[in-house]
Amino acid sequence: MLSLVEEANKKKATQATLERNLKKVLKRQGVHNVGFPGGNVDIQLYSVGPGELWAAFGGASKNAIPRYWTPFGVYQPDNHAQSITVEINIPLDDNTAQVAGFFAEDDETGDTFLMHSGKVGGGRPGIGESAFLVWSKLKLVEVSTEGGGSRSGIVVG
Repeated sequence: MLSLVEEANKKKATQATLERNLKKVLKRQGVHNVGFPGGNVDIQLYSVGPGELWAAFGGASKNAIPRYWTPFGVYQPDNHAQSITVEINIPLDDNTAQVAGFFAEDDETGDTFLMHSGKVGGGRPGIGESAFLVWSKLKLVEVSTEGGGSRSGIVVG
């Protein structure tokens, strides 16, 4: 069974491990502009090369719900701005379902997983959790919470 990582200090350590592990396998590609609906930011990107996954690590954001901002996309070095394909954001202080990312730990092995609720936005009809799950054929996994409840999500890695 998977259990939700709920303590702020453990989430901080897990986020640091995620970043460290991705930086080991992805090479620094320099600072690039990353655009998103609310604006853009110049940030260090990590990727194995053109046409491949890129990742960036924005640290703790100061949104209404503070979170670790971790965007991903497909690296196109000739483009002025890199496009975000998905963000997996982890709330700092709680585990509100308003933020789709979270960490879960396997109770038997102690392995920790990056999870996503499957909830996606887009602001257009036909874009959302149900459409995404049908398109991706991914299955939601139940994760237990401290209070005896559960939360479901996709195992990302």
